[in-house]
Amino acid sequence: MERLLALWLPELERESDDGSVVRRHLELLEALVLFCPFAEAVRFGLFVLPIRAPSRFVGGEDVVLNSVRAIVERAGAGEVSLGVADGLFAATAAARRGIVLAPGETARFCAALPIEECGVADFAVTARRLGLYTVGALAALPRARVTERFNAAVVRAHELATGERDAWEEYRDPVLFRRFREVRGDEEIVLGQIGFFGDRTDADRRAVAVAHRVATRLGVEGVWTASLQGGRTPLDQVAWRPWGAPAAPEARDPDPWPGRLPSPAPSVVLRSPVRLDVLDHEGHEVRVTGRATLSSEIATLRFRHGGTYEVRFSAGPWPHDEGWWSARRRRAHAQVLLEDGRAFWVYAERGAWWLAGVYD
Repeated sequence: MERLLALWLPELERESDDGSVVRRHLELLEALVLFCPFAEAVRFGLFVLPIRAPSRFVGGEDVVLNSVRAIVERAGAGEVSLGVADGLFAATAAARRGIVLAPGETARFCAALPIEECGVADFAVTARRLGLYTVGALAALPRARVTERFNAAVVRAHELATGERDAWEEYRDPVLFRRFREVRGDEEIVLGQIGFFGDRTDADRRAVAVAHRVATRLGVEGVWTASLQGGRTPLDQVAWRPWGAPAAPEARDPDPWPGRLPSPAPSVVLRSPVRLDVLDHEGHEVRVTGRATLSSEIATLRFRHGGTYEVRFSAGPWPHDEGWWSARRRRAHAQVLLEDGRAFWVYAERGAWWLAGVYD
């Protein structure tokens, strides 16, 4: 097996909600590739590169180790633990212990590792009950006995223990590589308008590439995307995050939301609501009573900066009484259809009316 240098970075083992851990992986990987073109990110918090070729080029393994530590420090990736051994399985175990094995010591090192290092948690419990406490004890079992008594995962663990298999397949994390493609915006564009079963279309893929280029120029906070969540109003039902941050699972709350604004949702939601007057047929201001009803029928909308519009139909109000445990906030929402065909979402709060959204 090839002699490998593994880098274990505990601070990068878990992905963050804002995508910063993936970006730090990419930054460190780019720096390592400049030092050694064969450097790879295997999973969150684990990088590996062959040590023999760079050690010949820079003057020895100690120089490689010092260079890699300096690269990690410049990248701001946190504390790093380095390990050198034959094969990824042994190199990873060595990195977690900060051990650099001399050539020829890998087999003895692996044999002394606890059985849990094989990565099959359920089997580790059974193995200890059978008196198999180390990787070497598992390797000593005949292949035929392991095959007839255990499942395929244990057979692969036995192959790792005997050195018949390296850990590339077991250790690679497909989530990390998918996140790399998303953040880089370099997903392969497949021609053809697909999407019937939820696949991405050509337009989706081009949008990802464009978003990546814009974010590269403007910074992480330059491009934002949204996902759905539970809430009473369209503003409450949208969760914003920087583009490239991990996509949260669709969080539409199945539980009822009393007073939730009914469908359809407005096509435009104003970030800064516009003040307006809501009047009845007599020209008096419409108010929301303490019983959450309108004092009179809505007949006219009048904007403070000009423009008066007749209302054909209105629905509501839907009262919202929120935050009673801290800063109480009471609102009443309504939908209005104008004579010219336009439809608005308006709400009343503290004796004033506001335009919050526009329907298609």
